[in-house]
Amino acid sequence: MTAYTSPADPTDVVGKRIGAWIIDLIIYIIFAVALTAVTGGVEIRSGDRPNEVSAELFCDDWRAQNDGFCSFTENTDGTYDITTIEGGTGGLVQWLGHLVAYSVIQGLLGGSLGKLALGLRVVDEQGKVVGIGRSFVRTIAWIGDAITCGLPIVGGVMMVSNKGHRRLGDMIAGTYVVKKESVGRPVVVGPGQAAAGPWAPPTTGGQWGGTAPGAWGTPPPGPVGPSTGSPWTPGAGSPVSGPPVGGPPFGAPAPSSSGDGPTWDPARNAYIQFDRERGAWLQWDDDLKVWAPISQ
Repeated sequence: MTAYTSPADPTDVVGKRIGAWIIDLIIYIIFAVALTAVTGGVEIRSGDRPNEVSAELFCDDWRAQNDGFCSFTENTDGTYDITTIEGGTGGLVQWLGHLVAYSVIQGLLGGSLGKLALGLRVVDEQGKVVGIGRSFVRTIAWIGDAITCGLPIVGGVMMVSNKGHRRLGDMIAGTYVVKKESVGRPVVVGPGQAAAGPWAPPTTGGQWGGTAPGAWGTPPPGPVGPSTGSPWTPGAGSPVSGPPVGGPPFGAPAPSSSGDGPTWDPARNAYIQFDRERGAWLQWDDDLKVWAPISQ
């Protein structure tokens, strides 16, 4: 008999995520230094002018002779502060180029270069690689995760404190970071509990036809049990075939006090039970030996 063990949380990879972020940061710095060497970098200067006309003339003349941006703001005393950013176009290209490259690589391959190197993938709630669209949303939301002077303090606190280890970008994009071995499986962050929801009740009833959460109908008369052979066959008075009702499936733990069942569902050819605490219908996966939310 195979002993039942609770499945590990596939999103519990915080240490590797930090390592992947460090790798990605090093790659970004190398990219930025290389681009700066080619474009000459970005130089910011400031000055002042006595009035708006003088400020406008200065910026017009500066733009004609330099590659970058010139702007001015009015002070309370009527003078104007001027700020020039030389090489600003190169800086913008650097930032946008990194954003696009990061989003495309993560969307197509399932992770940034750092995540790929450490065996991590970014997936949706069904375990599918997120694609470029969600990857872009997740990446641009880094602005919120690193709003604390560019340091990912907000994202880091959220990543280690909430269920599913999701930073702000993950919540906005509906993504999870998991081990590469978990790609293709619905994300489950605990025994029998899905990271995403809500899950609707099964479209078909249990053995006795019950569909309302926690309210199974009265079974028909007559015992239901195994015959003297294998596979399982119905007993007298049973309208369906299948394993007997009343106990957990092979290798499964006993149902929790908050659950109803398990009950054999012939339409799904599997055991199902409703968990009141989570408000979700669960189906026993005999291959993975885990209670998983029922996919509609």
